[in-house]
Amino acid sequence: MKYICCSHTGALGGAELALAELVQCLSNEGQVLLTMPNQGAFRDYMQHLGVSNVEIKDWALWMQQDFTIKRRLKCLIKLWKGFRECLSFFRTEQPNIVIVNTISSPLPLLAAKWLHIPSVVFIHEVGGFGVYRFLFGETITKRLIGKWATHIVCNSKYTFKQYQRYIPEQRMSVIYQPINILPIAKLPHKHYTIGCVGVLSPQKNYEFLLHAISSLPDDVHCRIAGFCGNEYGDSMKRLCEQLGIANRVEWLSVVRDMSAFYSSIDVLVACGKQEALGRSIIEAMKCQTVVIVSNEGGYRELVSDNETGFIYTADDETDFLRVVTKVRYFPAETLSQIQTNAEKFAQNTFSKDNFCTSFMQVVRNIIISYNEKTGYCNTCV
Repeated sequence: MKYICCSHTGALGGAELALAELVQCLSNEGQVLLTMPNQGAFRDYMQHLGVSNVEIKDWALWMQQDFTIKRRLKCLIKLWKGFRECLSFFRTEQPNIVIVNTISSPLPLLAAKWLHIPSVVFIHEVGGFGVYRFLFGETITKRLIGKWATHIVCNSKYTFKQYQRYIPEQRMSVIYQPINILPIAKLPHKHYTIGCVGVLSPQKNYEFLLHAISSLPDDVHCRIAGFCGNEYGDSMKRLCEQLGIANRVEWLSVVRDMSAFYSSIDVLVACGKQEALGRSIIEAMKCQTVVIVSNEGGYRELVSDNETGFIYTADDETDFLRVVTKVRYFPAETLSQIQTNAEKFAQNTFSKDNFCTSFMQVVRNIIISYNEKTGYCNTCV
C-alpha cells in the first residue's frame, strides 16, 4: 500500500501532531509520502521521528483573512494552478489512498476525486476559523468536502455532530487520536500557577482568561504556551499591561518539552470556544495535572466534573473564579484520586493501538469498497 498524507501547513500544532502519529501508524502498513507547503517546524519534527519521505508542495488553501473581488480571483487562479500540479504529482506517485489533514486544503481531495483515488479527511476543527474566511463560505466548503472525500474521520463526537448536517453519517467515523507523553516529577515553583496551551487566537478565549487572572489573588500566576507572534498575541500582551498583571503572566511561545510544562503548573485551564477536542487537556491528564475546562464543545467529552477534572460555565468569570479557588484548596487525597481517574481515562481512550486499529479498518473498508466498484483487486488489503 502507498499512502500520500497532506498537511496544509509546515507549522507544528495540534493537528500536525495528530498527523505525525497517523503517519507513524501507516508506516507499519506500507509506504507513506508526506507533503507540506514549506520547511517549517513540522518537517523538523518528522525528521526527528525518522520520517524522511517528505515533499514540499505549496498547494493553495481556500481561506484568507479577507476576500475582496481581486483576492478571490487571485485565489481561484492559484487554486487552478495548484490543482494541475497536484494532478501531475498524484499521477506520478500513484497512491492507493490520499489522506488530507484538516479541511483548509482542498486540492489533494479534488485531485484524488478526479483521478478516482480513494481519499480520507482527518478533521480536527469544527469551524469558526478565527480571522480566516473560506472562499465559498463555510457551509458550501463543508458540503464540497463531503462530496469530494471518500470518508471523513472526526477527532471527536462533538466534531462528528457538527458535520452531520453536511455529510451522510455512514461516510463518517469518530477515531480518537493517540497522544503520547511521558510524565515527569512535579517541578518546584514559588507561586500557585495556572497553565494554558494553544495558539493565540480569539477561539482560545485568552481575553476571558486574562481578565479572570486579574481578579485572582496576586500569588496566582499564569504560564501560557503557544505561538505568540501575531496581532492577537500582541493585543493580549498589551491587555496584561492594562490589567496590571504583566508580572504574573509568562508567555512561553512554542514549548518543545510539554512534560516539563505540565510539571511546572498546578492546574491546566481550557477556555476555548467551539473546540473540537483539546489535545492539551489529554496531555495534562496523562501527566496527572489537574484540568479545568469550560462546558463547551469537545471539552465535555473529556472531562467529567469532580471525577476526571472540573467544569465551569463558559464565559462566566464568577463561576471560573469559584472553580479555580475550589481546586486550589481541594483536599489533597480527593484531588489525587481525580488525577488518577483522569490519567486512566486518557491512557485507555487515546492510545496508539486503538487509533491504528480503527484507522486501518477504515482504510481497508474504503479500499475493499473501491475494489468492488472498479473490479480492481489489491492484494495488500
